[in-house]
Amino acid sequence: MAATQTVPQYSHDGNFRSIITPRHGVVTLFGYGIRVQVERGHLTLEDGIGDDRRKARFPRVGHGLRRLIVIGSDGLVSFAALRWLADQDASFVMLERDGTVLVTTAPVRSSDSRLRRAQALAFSTGAGLQLAIELIGQKLGFQEQVARERLRNAFVAEQREWFFEQGNGNCRLIGPFAAQLSETAPVWRRAIAPYAERAVKILWQGRSKRSPFNPLPTRLTQSMRSRAERPTSTSTAAILPKTRPRCGLCGATVTTGSRYCVKCAPIVNRENLLQQAKLGRIATHSPSAEARRSATQKKQFTAIRKWNPSELPDWLDEKAYRREILPRLSKLPVKAIRLALDVSHPYATNIRRGTAIPHPRHWAKLANLAGITAD
Repeated sequence: MAATQTVPQYSHDGNFRSIITPRHGVVTLFGYGIRVQVERGHLTLEDGIGDDRRKARFPRVGHGLRRLIVIGSDGLVSFAALRWLADQDASFVMLERDGTVLVTTAPVRSSDSRLRRAQALAFSTGAGLQLAIELIGQKLGFQEQVARERLRNAFVAEQREWFFEQGNGNCRLIGPFAAQLSETAPVWRRAIAPYAERAVKILWQGRSKRSPFNPLPTRLTQSMRSRAERPTSTSTAAILPKTRPRCGLCGATVTTGSRYCVKCAPIVNRENLLQQAKLGRIATHSPSAEARRSATQKKQFTAIRKWNPSELPDWLDEKAYRREILPRLSKLPVKAIRLALDVSHPYATNIRRGTAIPHPRHWAKLANLAGITAD
């Protein structure tokens, strides 16, 4: 039986002069009339300028596509194509011609809820400021290195065909050069991995509850796996400088365990006290608090009206209370005074200190509590 002829996957129409193939898992589309869609389960791509068109067709198996980058906003991207990329764990990035990021998607990975909470609270814990200082410091350091060592390269200076200057002075990258830069994405992924994991570590350390070990995996650099497999770590991760904790308000260095510096701490404490005082005033004037206060006052007034002054011993007057009873109250616990007189804790504290003189009906109880008898 004769073998049937294989159906060609790529169109040999004269309008398509070249076929798009992934390089390092990256495909970059640029030009006009860009099309990203799905036909019969295959992802079809098309781009180009004028008659110079390119086309590609990728099956679900063995395509080698890890990242699709679209430069420009002229064309079509279907929902089915985005679903196809998501099912294949491939990223999709859409850039404006000036480099502005329009759309970006990435494969969904499992995440730690504790890390997400630490990320949300990074501003209040000071981790956000520490992270910004480290990243900006690294960025400025490498920019200085590029300015000193790379920009003096004559070869780079002569490649004027890579750029196009607009009338307003802005420079844009030509399509082929932008495609070459996009193919270097895996290199930048490996270079940025240590800094991404360092940012995660800073956020993790800013949590209020810290565990004695760090359970976070290092999926980008695999440094934890290397440390477990070999006696000595041979990780190629970049060595980041150690930084001291920073003040969450002004950014000055603080001692370990402190959130604010000595200048900002009084300001923050004063604001917190004012906020708590405001909340306290609102709570003490709520309807339920007013009702409890009214019931207590009614109870005390009823007890005063029922009290008979003749029940007070002849020797017990205000002078005797101040001379005999008051000095001994300082040795009694506030709780004992509060339970004996059925008063509030603050009022019992004032009685013990002598800043408040209780009603005469309480003097006899306080005398017995202090161990003073009529004899």
